[in-house]
Amino acid sequence: MPPLHYLLILKLTFDRIRQQFDITKKRGNIMPKCDLCQKHLCFGIKMSHSHRRSNRIWKPNVRGAHIIVNGARKKIHACTRCIRSGKLISS
Repeated sequence: MPPLHYLLILKLTFDRIRQQFDITKKRGNIMPKCDLCQKHLCFGIKMSHSHRRSNRIWKPNVRGAHIIVNGARKKIHACTRCIRSGKLISS
């Protein structure tokens, strides 16, 4: 069995790796999605002029908006089409 300090170093290393890949703490890694109309990423194929194909992603234009729910102010993520069409009443 390895000495105790080697096990401690391994545990600290695994904890550091787990923190780096924990996506619940970072908002930037979450998929952009409208909370009102559920619009989200769309996958497709980009075609060049010479018809070479490659994958691409279309992202919705999602913005942060504040609304009032039961008298409390709440932040949601809404696409610009929902904001323009008046589906939410911002505070």
